[in-house]
Amino acid sequence: MKTEFKRKLACLAFTLAATTMMGATAANATPVYNITDLGTLGGPQSIGFGINDSGQVTGQAHIASGLAHAFVGDAAGLTDLGTLGGRQSRGWDINNSGQVTGQADTASGQLHAFVGDATGLTDIGTLGGTQSIGYGINNNGQVTGSSDTASGQLHAFVGDATSLTDIGTLGGTFSQGFDINDSGQVTGRASIASGLAHAFVGDATGLTDLGTLGGTQSKGFGINNNGQVTGEADTASGQQHAFVGDATGGLTDLGTLGGPKSTGFGINNNGQVVGWSDTGRGSYNAFLWDSGTMFDLNTLIDGNDPLRGIFGLTMARDINSFGDITGYGRDANGATHAFLLTAQRTSSVGTNSVPEPAPLALLGLGLLGLAVSRKRRV
Repeated sequence: MKTEFKRKLACLAFTLAATTMMGATAANATPVYNITDLGTLGGPQSIGFGINDSGQVTGQAHIASGLAHAFVGDAAGLTDLGTLGGRQSRGWDINNSGQVTGQADTASGQLHAFVGDATGLTDIGTLGGTQSIGYGINNNGQVTGSSDTASGQLHAFVGDATSLTDIGTLGGTFSQGFDINDSGQVTGRASIASGLAHAFVGDATGLTDLGTLGGTQSKGFGINNNGQVTGEADTASGQQHAFVGDATGGLTDLGTLGGPKSTGFGINNNGQVVGWSDTGRGSYNAFLWDSGTMFDLNTLIDGNDPLRGIFGLTMARDINSFGDITGYGRDANGATHAFLLTAQRTSSVGTNSVPEPAPLALLGLGLLGLAVSRKRRV
C-alpha cells in the first residue's frame, strides 16, 4: 500500500507541476499573428474600424469613383454596404450577428446614423437635429453614438432601429457615445460644468465621470462586458496616454511605445487593449496591450508571413474575444489599407493561447500514469 501510495503521489505531483508550468507558459507567451491586407472596394484606400468574434470587419473603403463606402468583409473579400441615398458612408462597429452601425449620407445631404448589413441600411434618425452618427453596437442590437438635438447641441444616445434616447452630459453642454457593451453600458466623452470633457461610463439613467490621469481631459473609446474602459487621458505633465479603467477603480496609465502620446481604441473581454502610440522615432505604430505589457504589433507578425516587414501597422482599432485585430496601415506602395490580424491560437496569443486544453491533457497523462502504476502492481 505504501509503495502504491507513493506512486500515485508521484504521478499527482507531476501532473500538478506540469499543469502549473503550462499555465504559466500560456499566460506569459508572446502573441503571434498572421496578417491579411483586406484591400479596397476598387479604389485606393480602406480603413478597418470594428471586428466581431467571427472575424468580420467593418470600416470604410474607396470605390472606383473615389468615394468612400461602408463595408463588411473578411479575408475572403469586402462587401459594399452602400449609403442612405447619398454619396458616402462609414461603418464604425459590427456585432456578432453581422449588424453594422455607422454613418451615411442621405439623399438630402444630411449625415445620419444607420443600422444594417449586406442586405441594406436603416436610417435610425436623430435626437431632433439634422445629423447623427452610430459609433458602437452591441450583440443585442443596441446602438450608441452622437446626434444633434433640436436645440443644436451634440448629445450621446442609446437606441436601435426604432428610437433613440438622449443620455445627457456630465453637467456641460455636449456628449458623445463611442461604444456600448452587452449590458447597455456606454462609454464616450462628455463635458463637465467647466466645459472640459471627461470619459464616462453610463446609460439613460445617468453618467459616471471616469476622471483623468492627473490632467484636464479624457475620452473613453471602448468598453467590454466587464465594464472595463479604454481610451486616452491627459497626464499631469500634459501628455495624452492610453488607459484602462472602470467606474470604481479609477484609470491605469498604459504608457507608450516610447513617445509622449498613445490612445486605446478597443478592449475585449480578456482585458486586452489595442490602439496606437507615438514611438518616439517620428511615427505612430499600432499596439497591443496585454497583461501589463505594451507590444508594437509590427513586431508580433509571424516571421514566415509574406507581409511581415512589407505592411506597416499604423493603427489598431478593435480586438475580438479571440484576440483578432483590425485597423489600418500602409501597404508596399504606401497606400492606406484595412488589415485583419489573426491570432495564432494553437501557438501563443497572450491570454488567448488556449491554455485550458494543455492542463487537461496533462491531467489525462497523470491519470494514465496512475493506471500504469496499478497495472504494474497487478
